[in-house]
Amino acid sequence: MRRLCRSGFGALFVAVLALCVSGCGGASGPPRAKIRGEITNNGEPLKVKPMVGRVQVTFYPVTEPGQPPSDPQEAAVLPSGEFKVHGTDGKGILLGKYKIAVRQWEEFPNKDVLQGKCDKDNTKFIRDVTGKEDIILDVKDVMTEISAGK
Repeated sequence: MRRLCRSGFGALFVAVLALCVSGCGGASGPPRAKIRGEITNNGEPLKVKPMVGRVQVTFYPVTEPGQPPSDPQEAAVLPSGEFKVHGTDGKGILLGKYKIAVRQWEEFPNKDVLQGKCDKDNTKFIRDVTGKEDIILDVKDVMTEISAGK
C-alpha cells in the first residue's frame, strides 16, 4: 500500500512539473502582433530611384503619461509598397497606439521627397495596432500639399 501512495504522488508530481515547464499553455508577456501594410500615393506604390532611393516606415509607440517610452520599430518595405513589422525579436510589436513616420528618400539619406511632412514630429498617421488588419498609409494629401507649394 505504501508503495502505491509513493508512485501515485510521484506521477502527480511529474504531471504538475510537466505543465509548469511547458508554460501551462499560456503565452508570456504582453500581447504582440506581426504587422503588415502598404504605403502608397493615391493607391500606387511610392516610386523611388533604383539603387539609391528607399521608403522608410517607422512605428513610434504612443505612451501614456507616466509610462516608460518604448523603442520605435522599423518596417521592412518592399518595392511594391508592402511593408512588414516583425519587431526587434521577430515576435511582433506590442499592441497599442502608434505614430507612423514615412520618409521617401531619393538619394538616401539626403533628400526626403515628403519634405519631413510625415516624419516623427509631423506625421498625421496615427493608428491603433490590433494585429487584426493590414495598415494602409496613403500620402496622396501630403503630395498634393507639396505640389501646391504648401
